[in-house]
Amino acid sequence: MADETVRPLQELRVVDLSTGIAGPYCTKLFADAGADVVKVEPPGGDPLRTYVATGPAPDGEDGVLFRYLNAGKRSIIGELGDVRVAELLGSADLVVDDAATEHPAIEAAVVANPRLVSVSITPFGRTGPLAGAPATDLTLQCESGAITFKGDPTRAPVQAGGRVAEYFGGIFAAPPALACALRARSTGRGERIDVAIHDVMAVAGSNYTSVLHDVLGQPPITTIFRGIDTPGIEAASDGLVAFNTNAGHMFQLFLLLVERPDLMDDPTYSSWASRLAMGSEWQDIIDAWVSQNTVADVLDAAAALRVPVAPVHDGATVLEDAHLVDRQAIVTSADGLVHPRPPYRLNGTAMGARTPAPRLGEHHRSLQPWPPRRMPDSAPVASQALPLAGVKVLDLTSWWVGAMATHTLALLGADVIHVEGVAHPDGMRLTGSTFARTEDWWEWGHMFA
Repeated sequence: MADETVRPLQELRVVDLSTGIAGPYCTKLFADAGADVVKVEPPGGDPLRTYVATGPAPDGEDGVLFRYLNAGKRSIIGELGDVRVAELLGSADLVVDDAATEHPAIEAAVVANPRLVSVSITPFGRTGPLAGAPATDLTLQCESGAITFKGDPTRAPVQAGGRVAEYFGGIFAAPPALACALRARSTGRGERIDVAIHDVMAVAGSNYTSVLHDVLGQPPITTIFRGIDTPGIEAASDGLVAFNTNAGHMFQLFLLLVERPDLMDDPTYSSWASRLAMGSEWQDIIDAWVSQNTVADVLDAAAALRVPVAPVHDGATVLEDAHLVDRQAIVTSADGLVHPRPPYRLNGTAMGARTPAPRLGEHHRSLQPWPPRRMPDSAPVASQALPLAGVKVLDLTSWWVGAMATHTLALLGADVIHVEGVAHPDGMRLTGSTFARTEDWWEWGHMFA
């Protein structure tokens, strides 16, 4: 069970009108950090309650995905326009919905509660020619161009599995929602936030190839740029392992690993594209060593040479991963659901939902309206500044992960200073050497830009 003493969002009030994955995942992020999230469901409940990937759920049980996404929330039965829902919205900080258009009840709630932040998460947003159009995770990956870069270049592209577009929608909605809700405490004025998953995937699911062409002054993209890493996922004698050798020195070390140092000076093998073009000739070189060793032996040998490698887990073996077990990253909730806990700790304390996912309407009778919020002494004002204006961030990270986080903060108005070493600049900057033909190639990394 997560520690009860540290709850950074315990004062945040959220009304969740959404269904499926995107909206509920957004509000799950708040619930995991202590927010009071009330899920308003129609009489039949969120359709995700009945979704099970592996067959019918046991009688009377909700699907495990619903239970994961909605743990820590309360549930009532209702809809927009109900007096009870209006009362909740009147004292809430955030409301999240996935309707194609704004409901009049939301408009009325914003008037009655000026500090309310309204967040809509829809496939294409609420404006534009595709607003309101139906979509699936697959069509969103296709429509955004994210799918173009994935897979064998000699075959049709493949989608990223796991309904990642919907999760990304929830992830990208959460930071602006929280930032605006916190600012509303001092200004008394909320915001309307329109999140289009299509937009999200154009950013999170692409290789920024359009930016590459922009910074290099090249003509528009007319050819498909698609490939797969090689070495990539390879078969050991008792399972699969995954290699990553993006940097040149990593590939050199991989050649030592597979006992082919004779190829280290051969330019034919220097790029993944040329290796991919070799087909079975290159694959046979990989298999000659990897297939003769166990997963454990491959991991040990690769680690000794500092070649990035990992075992390819499935739903069963991931539960036994030594590192995840040591960090207690997989937990069991009170209702027996085995699931990942939030992947962060605050001052060493793990976060997570305090209660299992609610049954449909479980809190319908017991739920009391939140007490009214005290408004700021001054009248509500519409600030022209971005919500994180005045926040100062020192970014000491490199490559993608940290940059994505601090870039999000910068877009919300934070003053972010990115620090690099002269001897060891950000590796993402150095990708410019692959494409630029100028003396200052280090300024032309399109991902860095």
